[in-house]
Amino acid sequence: MKKAKKHKLMENRNYRFYWHVHHNKLLEFMEIAQERIDYIKKNKPSKEIAIRIKLMTPVRGKLPKKLVAARVKLDAAQAKRDAVWGKKVAAQRKVDAAWAKLDAVWGDPDVVEYIKKLHEQECPNCSWDGETIFPKKKRSKK
Repeated sequence: MKKAKKHKLMENRNYRFYWHVHHNKLLEFMEIAQERIDYIKKNKPSKEIAIRIKLMTPVRGKLPKKLVAARVKLDAAQAKRDAVWGKKVAAQRKVDAAWAKLDAVWGDPDVVEYIKKLHEQECPNCSWDGETIFPKKKRSKK
């Protein structure tokens, strides 16, 4: 078989297709084989180590264009995701901070008292007892 020519998006990466990276998968795409080998040596039963390492080899032949193209599309999508991930994390931190401020304001005694009074004005004869609109005991008016 011919040696596979790497696609231009994949040629500068350490990623490759390998046979038998895991015992139950024939073919996988992986970055650094040594990390997997180290994991196998540390975590797999001793009777399995030699065969796992022996069979985990890079693909040398040409793979179907569809498979390589699908992998290239995945890489492109992941690159786009990675490019915006930092912005997403930063935006989420701002959202979390805004929620914390809202929670603090919501718990402010002056705000709580104001909301109670406003509710009494706008919802007369309401069954709200401070926890539910379905209280077990009838609320007594003060």
